[in-house]
Formats: sequence, structure tokens, C-alpha cells
Amino acid sequence: MARSVWSRVLLGLCAFKIAVLIAAFDPSGLIAFDLPKSLASRAMVWPMAAILVILFVQHGRSILPRSHLHLAVVAVAAAWLLAASSAEDRFLALFGEDDRYLGLTYLADMIVLYLACAVAVRDPRDAAILYGAIAVGAVIALAYAGAQAIGADPLWWQGVSAERPFSTFGNPDHFGHFLSVLFGLSLGAFIGARGRIGTVAGVLGVTMSLVTASFVATRGTVIGIIGSIVAAPLAPATWRRAATATLAVSVALAAVVVATPLGERVRATVSGGQVGDRAMIYAASLRAFGARPLTGYGPDNFRFAYAQHRSPPVQVPAAAEPQSSAHNWVLDAAVMTGAIGLFTLFMLVGLGTFELVAVSRRVPNVGLPLLLGWCAYWAHGLVAVGSIAIGLVPWLALGVAVGLGSPAPLQRARRWPGWALAAVMIAALVASATGTRVFLANRDALVMEHSSAVDDPQTALMAAENAVSRDGGRAENWNRLGLALDGLELWRESLDAYREAAARRPYEPIYWANVARSQGRLALAGDVGAREAAISSARRAIDVDPNASVGHTVLVEIAVALGMCDLARTEAGLVAAFGRTDLAQLATNCR
Repeated sequence: MARSVWSRVLLGLCAFKIAVLIAAFDPSGLIAFDLPKSLASRAMVWPMAAILVILFVQHGRSILPRSHLHLAVVAVAAAWLLAASSAEDRFLALFGEDDRYLGLTYLADMIVLYLACAVAVRDPRDAAILYGAIAVGAVIALAYAGAQAIGADPLWWQGVSAERPFSTFGNPDHFGHFLSVLFGLSLGAFIGARGRIGTVAGVLGVTMSLVTASFVATRGTVIGIIGSIVAAPLAPATWRRAATATLAVSVALAAVVVATPLGERVRATVSGGQVGDRAMIYAASLRAFGARPLTGYGPDNFRFAYAQHRSPPVQVPAAAEPQSSAHNWVLDAAVMTGAIGLFTLFMLVGLGTFELVAVSRRVPNVGLPLLLGWCAYWAHGLVAVGSIAIGLVPWLALGVAVGLGSPAPLQRARRWPGWALAAVMIAALVASATGTRVFLANRDALVMEHSSAVDDPQTALMAAENAVSRDGGRAENWNRLGLALDGLELWRESLDAYREAAARRPYEPIYWANVARSQGRLALAGDVGAREAAISSARRAIDVDPNASVGHTVLVEIAVALGMCDLARTEAGLVAAFGRTDLAQLATNCR
């Protein structure tokens, strides 16, 4: 089939996008990993979408091979849209939770990647380009993880433990999920190889992913590796090589479990370590699903659902910590998109697995890596938190599988006027720049944090104001502005900022607590009306999340400051159940 220049450009953009999602991060931003990856991915989605439009106008529907997977993708998108329409926080449903960004814009981004791969990939050589992009990203990620492991990281990361390397992912658990997928891809490359290059690449990938996983010590990686090993015999044409590889890898995995930090964490889990915490999250997720069984709470709205259904910290102390994920893709889908979304996701996974098995039998050197990487992804995902750097895997695999199907002959190209092509691409490039303000706001947020830490309130205020002006939709930017104004003792102005934050996320108790603190300071300064308002806002913080300690804590602080000692002692007794026994002494000294 003849290939156009546009399809070659589209393939190159897909490869570049994959490498960037694996390797990109911005140490100059407060959220240094997921946000830069998300913004870079969104920047590339516009020219990719523009090229798809150009190819569709030129060649019609013949550019996209027919596949039953299209129906599953449409069904998943429809389920997400339905869930988003009734989401508790529609802003998060659209753009995603802070430090996750897995809302509707993420789904649209991944669907474009799926379509782009389906259109651009037509033979194993095209798929090899995408595998090369994964390899480039993996080399960068593994090299950086190695530098962190030996204490040679050139960057300093505040509040991050150096015990477990997190590489270019910002979180060792996310990195461990990537290692699971890398192992599956590499094992599939070795088993399905038709030449020396594939064999060598497979051996290197398996070896490096196992070695790195041993000191990153993400327990889910063991599950992911086992998932890919179990799936290896699904391509019967390669069963001898699969059996040999499976035996060798099983021995190596057993050695890793016995003699490395990963093994220590696995054994601790088997003996009961941290099982209770996960069981508590799973139980809250099931209660949340039961409360909204059809459409769920909305994409990336798990935090609200968890807060409503978690166990009281009096019973389970660990429940006091907020959670933005169920640590399980099945429960995440159930809570955030309901039974409808869960059914469509199961349909996508089931049909996708059948499609990848078929591709692995036709072209094992291409299909088998996809199949084993796919199985590693979903197996590890049973105990993992989602992230965009890993979330591309299923859409990439499905897109390539569709592209390697049986495309119809291209219809004769319709000619476009040069000005029309230029207009489409210019519009796409302009749209690509729309994330610049959010990118800069993220850097402003880090400046604000650093300035506050070194007691430079003026610089902190300027940075916080810049962040709000550039990305005012995020409640946390308004909260940071309030904190910066507190540093200058501008209580009325900080009150306005905290109110803006609370208006955007009224279910977050910390924002109402900050509103209460500003009102309490105004009351101490002589504002008579602020006295009752402070108590009311503190009670609002309790009402929106009774199982969080912050509302009770701020009510004790304000009651003591305003001389309401009976109220302070009552609330201090409640806060003690959350582990805040220090406030009991504060209430006792109230006069």
C-alpha cells in the first residue's frame, strides 16, 4: 500500500510522544513529573489530530482498518462522558486530579494515540520505530534510576526518599509498573524474534528490567512479570523458545525474590505487611461503588468517593490519609465510571486480548511483545495507581494491533489547496501552545513554596499571584495564594483566596479549615462578625469530611484562641481519636 508523507510524519509523532511520556520531567516545577508529561502529550495531540483530519479528507475512511475494537473504544468514551456529566467535581473529571491528570482530556489524548497508531502502522518496520522509541525512553529511565541508586542523582528532590529510585516517573511504584511492561515487551521480543537484533534486545531488556526491579522493590512488578510469563505460551508457534525463556526467567525471578530488597518487600507482604491498608481502601471502594453503581463519581474523582466511604480513623487509623486511587484498575473503574464504565472496560480488555493473540500468531516478532507487555500492564495494575506515563500502554498496543490488521486499499487522494493545509497545521500548532500557561503556573507554584520556606513573603505572593492568573481553575493555586497572603498577615485578602479554593472544591476540608483560620484571625483583630463565621467554617470543614482530623483540629485552635474553652475541650477529645493527642494539652490550658 502506498504511504503518504503525512502518515510518515504521524508515525514519527507517535514515536516522539512515546519517548517523551517515558522520559520527560521538569525539576523547576512543583509537580515535576505527571504534569509536564501530560502537557507535553497534549501539545503533540493537536498536530496528530490535524494530520488525521488531513488524511481522512484525502483518503476517506480507508485510512483506518476496520476492527471490532473501535466499538469498544467508543463504548469506553461514552461511559466516561456519562460519568463526567454527573461527576462531583467536573473540573477534575475534565482535567484530572492534581498530580494525576487522568480526566477526559487524558482519555481523548489516548484515543488520538490509538487512532494515530492504527493509521500510521502498516507493517513490522513501522512497529519497530515505536519499539525504538520505547527503547530510547527506557534507556534514559534506567540510566537515571541507576544514578539515583548509587547516590549520583544531579538533582535534589525535596521530601523524596532516596532508598527506592523513582527515575523519570517521580514515584517508584509508577516506575515499577513501567518495569513490568518493559519486561513483558522484552520477553516477547526474545521469544518472537526472527533475527539477532530482536534476540539481543529481548535479552538485554529482560535482564535490565529484572536487575532494576530488584532494587526499585515495587511488589506489583512481581505480579506483572508473572502475568507476562503466564501469557507467553499463547503463541504456540514459539512454544519451545517460550518454554526455555519461561524456565530461565522463573529461576531468575526466584533469585530476585530470595536475595534482593524486592524479595524482602514481597515476603513482608505475604506475611501480612500493608495488606490491611489495601484491604481498607478496597472496602471503601466497594462501598462507594454500592452508593453510585451505574455511573460512578466521575473520572479522576476517587478522592471524594473515598472520603465519603472510608472507615472512621478511630477504627482504622490509616483511613485518615486521603487516597486518589483504589490501587486497583477494576475498582478504580467501578468507583469512577460505575458498572457501565466497568463493563465497557472489560469489553475493551477482552477484545483487545483476543486481537493481540491473533496478531502475535501472525507476526510473533511484533505481536508477542505487545501481548506480553499488555498482560504485564493489566496484571500489575491490579495493585497499582494509574499514571499517564504508563497509561499509554493499552492504547499503543491496541492501535498497533489494529494497524497490523487488514487495511482496505487507500482511496485515491483528494487534493487539498495549499492554504487549507497550512491553515490546519497552524491552528494545530497554536492549540499545542495552550498548555504553556499551566506549565508556567506550575513553576510559579514551586517558586512560591521555596520563597515561603526561606521567609520571603513578597516573592511568595508575587509567584502565587502569577500562578492564579495563569491557572485559576485549580483550587490549589488559590489555596497557595491564601498562604502567601497569610505570610504578610493580610487576613481579609487571604480569606478571599481561601474562599475561592473552597468554592472550586467544596468537599476538601483543608480549604474550609483555612477559611476558618483567616476568619479567626480577623475576629482576634476586632471583627465581631468574624467570630461566629470562623466557628461556622470550621464546622463546615468537619461536615464535608467527618473522618478527617483537619476540621476538628482547626475548631480546637479557634475555640482556644477565642476563649471558648468548653468547645475546645469537647473537640480535643474527638481529635485524640485521630492521633492528635497534642491538642488535648492546648485545650486543657484554655482560659
